[in-house]
Amino acid sequence: MNALLSSLSTFREFRSRVNLGWFYGWLIVGFVLSVAPIHAQTSNSAKSYLARGNSLYAKGNLDEAIADYSAAISFDPNFAEAYYNRGLTQYAKGTLDEAIKDFASAIEINPRYATAYRSRGDALEAKGRIDQALEDYDSAIGINPRLAEAYCGRGNALAAKGRVDEALADYDRAIALNPRLAEAYSNRGVARQTKGDLDGAILDYGRSIQINSHLVATYRNRGNALLEKGRYAEAIADFNTAIGINPRHAGSYADRGVARLLQGQSPEAEKDFDHAFRLDRTLRPWLEKRINALNRERQTTQ
Repeated sequence: MNALLSSLSTFREFRSRVNLGWFYGWLIVGFVLSVAPIHAQTSNSAKSYLARGNSLYAKGNLDEAIADYSAAISFDPNFAEAYYNRGLTQYAKGTLDEAIKDFASAIEINPRYATAYRSRGDALEAKGRIDQALEDYDSAIGINPRLAEAYCGRGNALAAKGRVDEALADYDRAIALNPRLAEAYSNRGVARQTKGDLDGAILDYGRSIQINSHLVATYRNRGNALLEKGRYAEAIADFNTAIGINPRHAGSYADRGVARLLQGQSPEAEKDFDHAFRLDRTLRPWLEKRINALNRERQTTQ
């Protein structure tokens, strides 16, 4: 690692997982569970399992929640909300293929289930199936033109295809429909940052944090925007907050390591990098590319 640290003195942009030019950023997806069945014939047992599954989901007991949603489905195989909520739980677990199947089942039962189209779009986008995701977001918006989350999701998919101006328009629409949608502000910040509007991005991240102060990605994104502005101490404060929210989030330590490195605190930076690698070994190639990009930028500006 010392060889990587030797001559780094500036911070610039680097490529994100959603390919937004040379900017590193994380887009946010948010979900809301269904809490009530839409058809009266659903049995009380199925409703009870759905309600208990929702409670377990809220507590983070995902496997138990899935078991209860499955029990609800066994009592009522046409219980679209149970399929939908099980799909959300599968998504939270990272079992995307199972999530997509459950959302498809909910849609088959209720073809007007706008939030199921939207959530399947999110799962498809996470799988890299961007064109299919866009179709689902369009379907959700066609059914419910006031579904702010669908515009936010479509914005994420458009951003992933490099269509940043269209993404910005969708985030604007999402915010107009729901001014309390934290992820829309945060994701609009990512789009603004990739276009070089750092001040606008920082403003959007701040608005997102005012609404929801527990989104690690927003603090990381704002921290990186502050780094690019040369506001290292503020950036480190954001990375500290991200670590406080989730002490096992490897990327936050890597971000803080870069910030400390830029402040000339190489020993502390190395400790952060080592901690990040202990949490996630796959970060090493990513961080090496990041530091190499920073070194190249330094050389071009000398």
